[in-house]
Amino acid sequence: MKKNPIEEFSGSYGKFDWDDAKRLRTLDERGIDFADVARFFFARSPFFRRMVVRDGETRWQAFGPFGDPERLVSVVYTERE
Repeated sequence: MKKNPIEEFSGSYGKFDWDDAKRLRTLDERGIDFADVARFFFARSPFFRRMVVRDGETRWQAFGPFGDPERLVSVVYTERE
């Protein structure tokens, strides 16, 4: 089984979108709002990520400290054009 290497990523994203029902469920279950993640987590530079291909779609699993108090979070996202 080939492992996907972890890379340090320095960059930013200009636009985010998400499934609002999933956002509300994650906020209720974990206390993490996708909107906060978009504003703060991805604004940090750098963070770490690795590529994951699932169902033919390339996704990124990013991880790093987030929140107050800080805790380690993992965020899975897809880059769109």
